[in-house]
Order: sequence, then C-alpha cells, then structure tokens
Amino acid sequence: MIEGLAVYSDYVTKRSHLFRQFAQRFGVPTDAAKNDVLAFYRDLKIHTAGLGLPSVTNIENERIHYYDLTFFSRYQRQGHTIVSDNIYGQIYDQKQNLKRKAQGIFTTNCQAANFAILQVLNLLYPDAMIVNPSDRLYFESDYIINRFTGLFKKPNESKKIIYLDSSALLNESELLCFESQANDCLVIIFDTSCFDRQGEYVEKVVTLAEKLNLPLIMTRSHLKLDSLGFEYDSLGSIVVLDAEESELFTKISEYISHMGAYALINQVYPFLFNQELKDLNSWRINCIRENSNAIFPKLDYYQAEIGEYHKERLHRLNHVFMYQRERVDFVKAGERFMALCKVYDIPGKFCDSFGFDFFSLTNVESFDQQNRGFLRFCSPVDSSQTQSAINVINNLIKHLAIK
Repeated sequence: MIEGLAVYSDYVTKRSHLFRQFAQRFGVPTDAAKNDVLAFYRDLKIHTAGLGLPSVTNIENERIHYYDLTFFSRYQRQGHTIVSDNIYGQIYDQKQNLKRKAQGIFTTNCQAANFAILQVLNLLYPDAMIVNPSDRLYFESDYIINRFTGLFKKPNESKKIIYLDSSALLNESELLCFESQANDCLVIIFDTSCFDRQGEYVEKVVTLAEKLNLPLIMTRSHLKLDSLGFEYDSLGSIVVLDAEESELFTKISEYISHMGAYALINQVYPFLFNQELKDLNSWRINCIRENSNAIFPKLDYYQAEIGEYHKERLHRLNHVFMYQRERVDFVKAGERFMALCKVYDIPGKFCDSFGFDFFSLTNVESFDQQNRGFLRFCSPVDSSQTQSAINVINNLIKHLAIK
C-alpha cells in the first residue's frame, strides 16, 4: 500500500506524481495543471484515439497491446479477449492467490453485465430461485429480477442463485450468507461496485467461494470508485471464477455479444491496472469510509408532520443514508444542499453518483420494502471537511422536515 499519506493534500501530490510517471512511460503528451485530473483524462483520451486501434472490425484476428493490457480482437461486437494469466489480479487484487481459473471481459457498463448474467442463468436454470440477503437491492437489478416477464417464475428452493449487491449489503453475515446455503447454491453473483476492488469484503467473498467450490460471477462498475474521484468513461466488467470451467463464461460472453454490450477498447481506462494508482485509490476510498464513520454518529433526528427523518444506516463503504416517510422535491432539496455547501464552505455537488473526492447528495427517489424513500450522501475524501458536511446534512434535513 501507499505510505506517507497523512492528509488530503499528500494524496493530491502523490496522484499528480503518479499521473506524470504514467504519461512519461507511455508517451502521453499533457499540459494538464498539477491538480487538473479531468484535463489529464482529456489528454489521455486524445492520445488513445491516436494509437490507431481498430474501432470496430479487424481484417483478421489481431493481438492489440493497450497500455498494460493485451487484447485478442477480431470484431468489436464479438468482444475483445483479455490475454492474461492473471485477469483477476489485474482487475481486482494482485496479492490474492487464486486456486481457480479466472476469465474476464469488459462491458459498456455494469448494469449491462448484470442483465446479461441474469438472462443466461435463467436459460441455464429456469427453475432456480434468486436469493438476495438484504432487504434492499439496486433499483435496476430489482426491476430485472422481479418484473421481467418469465424470469425465475418457478423458483425451486433447492436451486439457489445468491445475488450479493454491494450497494445494499449491511453486514458480514449477509455478505457471506452463501456459506450456510452452499448445498443448494448453483452460483453466486457479486456486484462489487461499492467496495474497494482490493478491499477486505471482496477478498472474503472470493476466499469463501473458493473454499466451498462455488462458481462466482463478479460484476463491477469501474466508473463509481476506480476513476480516482473523477469520471473517465462508462465501463463495466465481468470476472468468472469457476473451478469446473463450465460453459458459464462462454454463455455469458455470447449473450454480451448478442446484446452488443462489449466495451469499446478505448472505454477501458488505461490506468486501471497500474498497481501504484490502484493502491493510491484504495487509500482514497478508505478515507471516504473513515469520514463516513465520523459523520454518521453526529447526524440529527427530526420528527415532521409528514413523517420522520432519521439516519437509517451507514453503508460499510461510503454512504450515509437519511430516510424519510414521504417523497420530497429532490430538485429543491438539491438546490438547498448546494446553497448550504456554499454557506459552510465545502465543495459539494448534487449528482446521480458517488465515490467522488467531493461531498455529494445523490438524487435517489426509490423506495425500499418498507416504502421509505431516501436521500443518499457520500462523504468527502478530505477529513478536514467532515464537520462542515455534518452541518450541511443536519441543516438540510431540518429544513425539509419543517416544510
């Protein structure tokens, strides 16, 4: 891991140094200012476009060297095969030794990956039962599983597909619930998007699945946490760990091809596999987590005429949740949030995502199984901003409660 980082400014200095090293190594011309990540990403995309990589069709099969990765490619819609003896280590953690073979592909986004996997599993196991250990699920995954015509409509309790959603999991017992259901478990789907890809929660699931010899399909949105606090491009991935080397990966790859959901080569982040940047990003993610732990206990409860506003849970990674009984006007809530950020002098944005360096309120209007809507906050990386974040949240919730 990265050493010598004490405060956010240390992180920024180290990030700039590693970006410059990366640019020099691959001959990326850049005049981006020291702390201008988006300008560096712009220069990196321009350089990538100039590499002359085939955008759609090759005349014949071709090995393509792309920064730290090698692809075997023929036709875009049929996908690009990652040529590597350590796919898991490149996408996740180099330090974790696997006993099983890993196979992987990149997709346009994570939800395309989840959709394709659920469709394939429904074809392979039409009488399987989907098990979600949490009382919540990412809204698009919930829509696919519960509302898609003909999908898993005749569940057999002795044939279980365990669906682990990192955006919903609350505790370790839920995360590792498949241990007690191993005899009935056909396969595990693990959407890792809200966990550090080198972190303890990913490691624990992978280690236990290997121990129990259960097929594990890992999906990820790299946009959320792997762009070092800024957005490079939409990108998802699928990594399949299967000791039996069954047809699972082949079937999923074929379905992704039929959907046209393989990622373009230039969507793949050139820096995604750089170990020093991976370690630096793990430090950044841990700061978000620690700052959430500092903010959460100091949030207030408010009773309003239309319902109650209270801190319902703290996500194990980076989310502070505030629940309310009725819908609120989220646009006005967002405007109020931005105004309070100015008052308390904290960089903040009202946006539909998380994992940035700045403090954010995300526009989430979905309801859980208890019919509660929620506001979702993501903590800033800079620990000096935690008190300001507390002040913003408490004043925003107080304002909403009395309206």
